[in-house]
Amino acid sequence: MDLVFASAGCVTCLFYVIVVLFSGTRPINKYLLLSFIILLSTSLLPVILNDFDIFPPFWMNASFGLLWGPLLYFYIISLLKAKINFKFLPLHFLPFAVYFMLTAFFDYDILPKPPNVDLQGPMDRNSNTELIYTLLQSLSLLGYSIVTLYILNKHNKQIQDHYSYKDVYLTIRWSYIIILFFVSAYLLVVISTLFKTKIADNIPFDLHIILISTFIYVLGYLGLKQNPVYLSMENDTDAAMNEGSDESSKGKYSKNKLNDTLKDEYQSRLLEHLANEKPYLQPKLCIDDLSTTLDIPKHFLSQIINDSLNHTFYSLINSYRVKEVKERIMEDQHDRFTLLAIAMDSGFNSKSGFNKNFKLETGMTPLEFKNSLKT
Repeated sequence: MDLVFASAGCVTCLFYVIVVLFSGTRPINKYLLLSFIILLSTSLLPVILNDFDIFPPFWMNASFGLLWGPLLYFYIISLLKAKINFKFLPLHFLPFAVYFMLTAFFDYDILPKPPNVDLQGPMDRNSNTELIYTLLQSLSLLGYSIVTLYILNKHNKQIQDHYSYKDVYLTIRWSYIIILFFVSAYLLVVISTLFKTKIADNIPFDLHIILISTFIYVLGYLGLKQNPVYLSMENDTDAAMNEGSDESSKGKYSKNKLNDTLKDEYQSRLLEHLANEKPYLQPKLCIDDLSTTLDIPKHFLSQIINDSLNHTFYSLINSYRVKEVKERIMEDQHDRFTLLAIAMDSGFNSKSGFNKNFKLETGMTPLEFKNSLKT
């Protein structure tokens, strides 16, 4: 059974390598994704090789696990930032380099086996050094996962200042879920195999093999469909610095605070455009669209929405959509349409987003609001 899962994982990895290499464009995020998947598959190779009576030395596979965390981190960063700072790159890979050198060129089994600990597991651990490696790998993966999840959470908050909608690839929510699942499951497997718990005894195959094989498939499938989501306003900020800024102000927009004259002008232009042109009817409206249409620097537009209107871009646009839905529900000619059809025609792109924003704005569900009009 282990051989089947390990072979499936390696074949899947090979398939993704071919897909990336023969694709038209190969941005850095695809290469980082591919590197991560290849490293994951190396932990499956010993299972296949052992079936042919080939037993690779421990160092050929063990130290690579210390690269999982850094590559996961840099992959997520490559999806969120157009330019990656590689200044401290050597520090991220230092644990791998040190451990690789020690296990490849020195006797890694020189330390005595710790007392009262059964180290039999998926890699036939029988030394204190291998226990140290397992703990280092687990801590590395856990630490980088926590940092990565923090970055993803920050990204999801920033999205609301840029987009009027949310989907699984915009929020990169899929990576949030599978990272939590993979890390939690992997740590459980490590604990169960190191200490020979009943969980490990009652399962006829190696949990860590099926876990990694499944993770390779899911990560590759979703990762290849994921495009970068850059939210930076740096270039727009630089341009805005030359127009109507007041650098004496403090806070989020302290470097290019709008003066009162331009603020009033831009705000009036924005509200008039929203009322007359109804751009919120576009399901995938983003702040870049309004910035271009209104000829207002994106950073200034965001500042007005946040500071003057006390909204995020997401909440502002969806408040107009909710208002549009309410008006259409109250019109007799819309009685023949379902609430979802009205919502989609008003700019919402999902039922869940519609229900959530409607309840947030009105304190009622759409159906409760419709029924209240009949009483």
